[in-house]
Amino acid sequence: MLIPGPRKILVIRLRYIGDVLLSTPCLTALRKKFPEAKICYLAENSAAPALENNPDISETIVCSRSAGIIEQLHLVRRLRGEKFDLVFDFLGNPRSALYTFFTGSRCRVGFNVRIRKIFYNAVVRPFPGEDEPDAIDVYLNALKFAGIEPAGRKTVLRLKEEETGKAEEFLRKLGVKPGNPVAALNPGGSRRAKRWPIENFARLADMLSGDGIKVMIFSGPDEAETREKMSALMKSRPVFNEYADLRATAALIQKCSCFVSNDTGPMHIGPAVGTPTIAIFGSSNPKIWFPYSEEQGHRAIKKYLHCWPCFQDDCDRIECLKQIKVEEVYKKAKDAITGS
Repeated sequence: MLIPGPRKILVIRLRYIGDVLLSTPCLTALRKKFPEAKICYLAENSAAPALENNPDISETIVCSRSAGIIEQLHLVRRLRGEKFDLVFDFLGNPRSALYTFFTGSRCRVGFNVRIRKIFYNAVVRPFPGEDEPDAIDVYLNALKFAGIEPAGRKTVLRLKEEETGKAEEFLRKLGVKPGNPVAALNPGGSRRAKRWPIENFARLADMLSGDGIKVMIFSGPDEAETREKMSALMKSRPVFNEYADLRATAALIQKCSCFVSNDTGPMHIGPAVGTPTIAIFGSSNPKIWFPYSEEQGHRAIKKYLHCWPCFQDDCDRIECLKQIKVEEVYKKAKDAITGS
């Protein structure tokens, strides 16, 4: 069903940071297949910075989740005016399905989800169950359906020289010399069932600091309580960074020797910038949501208990997370730092 030699292609994945990054191998495949095509990506302003400077994208079209009807009509007019030959909707919610339909493209690929599948003229399987392919495979399979073969599974967040330069300058001011190990920790997250106990992160930070490793703790602008608890629990002096600026955060993570994170959006930044990442999983499945290569130093830690799979956002017990010991995470972090 693929239109031969499409001149204009649109990929839609409005949100979130992790999901947008997981879709970037598709952009690589599209660019390889159609090197002369104009490839656009429609994303909300919260996720769009992850796509900046991506060599496979011709243009990022930024929209707002809170846009009013007039602004949305302007966006629809623009999408229709582009006359896209091929459109992929990688979100499949009502708004993205309507955007796909209103492009007027003759080739609209989307997921087989409820009634909104009627807005596509090519329907593929939606996100997988527990024994199905991972998130990257789901996106790549949609491309295969359109006759486009994968060109690798590496996620991409391409930084600029000035961004990495600012990160290097920041580390210099902290007294970090080239070659000195730095560990990044991300103890936050919006979902309780995915947050490793904060006291464990604090102890991990102290253990790494005791080895002479500089530790940076990342948190969101609305996670002041997390920063205060970490600071109170740690014996060593913490260095905190807010990830209000996604690209500045990515540049710092890229300069770190390892990144230890809960299962949350920023977790996906590490693999995308090439930093060995240790991911701590609670209620969700790392086989789906952490599709990264162990050969590149990425490791997921997950305890499969009798109550799993639960897929809960909240849990009073979080036994699956409590059973992940600090020593286990510490060892994996040290292995990532030393390249073991």
